[in-house]
Amino acid sequence: MSRLLLVLLAGLCVLAVACGGGDDDDGDTGGDGNGDTSSRLTSILLADGTLCRHVAKGDPPAYEGDTPLRYTCGEDGDRHRVIVGDMAFGPDLVTFEAGFLVEAREGAGGPMALEDRAEVERRIAEVQLDDGTVCLNAGQDADDTAGDERINFTCGERDGRDVVLTGGFEFDGDRLTASSARIERVDGAFEVLESSTPSVLSITLVEVE
Repeated sequence: MSRLLLVLLAGLCVLAVACGGGDDDDGDTGGDGNGDTSSRLTSILLADGTLCRHVAKGDPPAYEGDTPLRYTCGEDGDRHRVIVGDMAFGPDLVTFEAGFLVEAREGAGGPMALEDRAEVERRIAEVQLDDGTVCLNAGQDADDTAGDERINFTCGERDGRDVVLTGGFEFDGDRLTASSARIERVDGAFEVLESSTPSVLSITLVEVE
């Protein structure tokens, strides 16, 4: 991954963090029910620059359907752009269903209907962890491993040792966790000094090439 691309991605992450936080107007943060936002995936920055925010009670309008509403991504005319249903995470890919909420009956002011649903696959370019650490995609040509797992994201250093994300992500519909490792190189190979499963606060996506 080029230095210029890394710089651009870092700028996008700052935007995602700055715009994605904050409580909702009704006081429901959408976290654990006690106002805790520290464990949920707060925001997703799409490949076209659209910011999607975690859905909390009362936002957006009620949706008449059996597919869970996950994220709201702003408005397109009189339609609400949303992410719905389950999200499938791979080592550096995510697949989700996107669509638009519109009034089910014109002028009715009642529950919204979902239209123009489409499955979307995007690559995760950047991840921000719950301690503020920013991790960048290691690139498709990267083949380094740590603890028998491929290093998918690099996260800088902590206490003089590299921090990386290995393996995949776990998502329960609200909380996204990563596999983090602090590593050092020994005899030409990376060894894991310590590992953890931090929560992810925001992700930045790019098109899959």
